[in-house]
Amino acid sequence: MKKIVVLGSSPAGIRAVEKIKEYGIECQTLVFTLDGSRPCLAHKLADWIARPADKGAALYKPDDFYASANIQFTDAKISRMNLRKNTVTTEDKEKIEYDLMFVTDTGVDRFPDIKGTNKTGVFSAKRPAAINQLINQVTLSETAVVYSNHLTGLKLALALRQRNLEVIWVVPQVPVLESWLDARAFTNIQSLCEAAGVRMILNEQIAEILGDTDTKAVRLGNKKVFATQIVAYCDLQPELKMFKDSELKYANKIDTGEHFQTSIPNIYAFDSVCHPALAQQQRDYGSYAQFLNTQAETAAAHICGKEALFSVSSADAQFKINASDVSLLGDTGAISGLRCFHKGDDQAFAKVFVRDNVLAGAVLVNHETARPGFVSQISREAGQNPLPEGFLDGFTEVTEAADPQETQEPEAGEDTAPETPSADEEQTCQPDNANLNS
Repeated sequence: MKKIVVLGSSPAGIRAVEKIKEYGIECQTLVFTLDGSRPCLAHKLADWIARPADKGAALYKPDDFYASANIQFTDAKISRMNLRKNTVTTEDKEKIEYDLMFVTDTGVDRFPDIKGTNKTGVFSAKRPAAINQLINQVTLSETAVVYSNHLTGLKLALALRQRNLEVIWVVPQVPVLESWLDARAFTNIQSLCEAAGVRMILNEQIAEILGDTDTKAVRLGNKKVFATQIVAYCDLQPELKMFKDSELKYANKIDTGEHFQTSIPNIYAFDSVCHPALAQQQRDYGSYAQFLNTQAETAAAHICGKEALFSVSSADAQFKINASDVSLLGDTGAISGLRCFHKGDDQAFAKVFVRDNVLAGAVLVNHETARPGFVSQISREAGQNPLPEGFLDGFTEVTEAADPQETQEPEAGEDTAPETPSADEEQTCQPDNANLNS
């Protein structure tokens, strides 16, 4: 029987154990949650905020599954690890031996190096334990600030609007956002957001979070101050300092090979600890669960002497902004070599991206009846099937030049905050009231 220790509650670790058992190897598994969370699908956490009664929809598996699979959870704190001797020791001095270790999370995220991130009301919005606290905070709050370059930030902002909060979405680097949503499509999405009551502030950073012990406001780099009781960071990555005295190779992420094997042969790493940018992309794309499954299955096959190839999915994200249905399919960003075609207006908008007469991607707003045809056509791209005759009837080619900007997104927790202004330089702003249409 394989003794497996899993660090963190990402579903990837659980799926790897499942797959090993499917290969006929019995497993005894202990999961160190590190933050008290049970495995959840991070891309569904915004839905949990919007509808707290639907928490179960975000859970990876029901409790009875873990009992039948011989998977136990512990919230015990780890005091030390000897990764060469395959032991983990808890603060209660219990020593646990293992044959395999799966690192999926560390329980702590890297916040930006600014004042105030330790205040009540500041959350990592990708962590289930923090989401539970955030839901409780919503009932005591009037305003929330969401800080994100990504679609996950948009989804969180919309979820908080559904809870009747005033919402400000601070986008620190618009070119990063445009890397998955080109400029014209982004403008259309922005219009829909503001109509829904989500105020967007572009190309600004949070310089400081103000308040005593509770969050009262944020000061931005432009010196403006916005009252808020909630600050939610969506793009944070795990803090890896727990491995600083070990032989595990890492910098801002854990180094892994093609089978997710680390520099220590019996330790494998999944999810954001080894592929932070790719994990974020897959949360944006709506294919996060498949991404984790593929990681886990690739590693499990390698452990069991089998072969499996890791692959990632293209975008297939679908969500609502107010009453508008939005779909992002395939390659939708400012990518070299794509021709762009557009039709419609702000109410019913479609922009498609074509490479060598093959459909590469599409942004659709209120084109739900046409969506299946676009999905089907994009899925054929691997075969290089050309667009059917008449597929682009009614579309106009967008001819304006737009060279994509090569923008390297900073590692979460490494934002460079502008110099803090003096009190007499501050400008305090209150968010505008806006009705949320349901």
